[in-house]
Amino acid sequence: MIKYTIICPNCNETKEFEKKSQKARERKFCNMSCAGKATAANRDMAKVAKARWDKPGAKEKHSKVIKDKWTEPEFYEMMCKKRKVSCNDPGYLSQRSTIMTELWKDEAYREKQQISRQQAWQSPERRGEQSERALAYWANPEAREQQSQLMLDYWEDPDYQTKMKEVRQDPEIRASISQKVKLLWEDPEWRKNQCRAFQIVWEDLDYREQQTIARQQNWLNPTYQRAWVKGVQRRPTKPELELFYLLNTNNLPYVYIGDGGLWIGGKNPDFIWPEQRKIIEMNGEYWHEKSEVKPRIGHFANYGFDTLIVWDYELKNTKQLLIKLKEFHQGIKLIEYCDNIDQNGAIEAHKSPKL
Repeated sequence: MIKYTIICPNCNETKEFEKKSQKARERKFCNMSCAGKATAANRDMAKVAKARWDKPGAKEKHSKVIKDKWTEPEFYEMMCKKRKVSCNDPGYLSQRSTIMTELWKDEAYREKQQISRQQAWQSPERRGEQSERALAYWANPEAREQQSQLMLDYWEDPDYQTKMKEVRQDPEIRASISQKVKLLWEDPEWRKNQCRAFQIVWEDLDYREQQTIARQQNWLNPTYQRAWVKGVQRRPTKPELELFYLLNTNNLPYVYIGDGGLWIGGKNPDFIWPEQRKIIEMNGEYWHEKSEVKPRIGHFANYGFDTLIVWDYELKNTKQLLIKLKEFHQGIKLIEYCDNIDQNGAIEAHKSPKL
């Protein structure tokens, strides 16, 4: 039978054993007495460490030592290299993910972590350090690319998609997030920092171009269009309702489709007369700028539609607005005098928008 030798960590004596089982091969101490003494010694060491940690100022002293250590370029570089190596190891990531998942299932651990983070975040110095660190990190193109790829990999996982969908649809979680966000935006300093961060990111021309292209591609996707409409629960606004009733009472056969009923090249108009390929857009002065008018008209013109822009302040003078609407029908008679209007289209135009 094969024999093996160990050095007892308690008494430092060398012992020789026979390999009989897996349990025997895992032997560390020469006998049970040494094992018991070592266990007792570990417990005593834990008590001493806890007593030392509970002394006033011990935590602050240790924290200062760690902070000073991280300010050393050599130490910082060494830790960054170790972290990169660990993060590239699938086994390490899987093990860490499992450990953290189990830890966060413990309510006491979650509450302790939440209290600890809240206390740390109350320090202006800590917030400033975190802010500067985050800005420096996101200023690195490689870091942004890495985070972007990481999120793409996450969202390609069907299990992750299902999990996130369930979380976002949970009423309690939605209410909790909404309340927390409202409280954050009530803090002037937080608002100022957020605006500053958005400005810094938006000054990057490459980032702006990427966002523009991504949004244009999203709006051309029917699935994204339906999801957006469902998410924001699009309904007729008050100006849209007023314009609808003005059109309806004057027998102008326009159908309300601003709730996502029709998309033209990735854009959703407000009212349409499909037989004559005419579109009416209701723009709120607060939400839209005059510079948006020509691009909007040009977009629908590419698909063969004439477009009329109506501003919300024009609703104050309905007589003048009605003249503008009629002039939009250059050479086309209104519905009560027109014989070539499709009857189904006329009936459809008189339906009220969805409320």
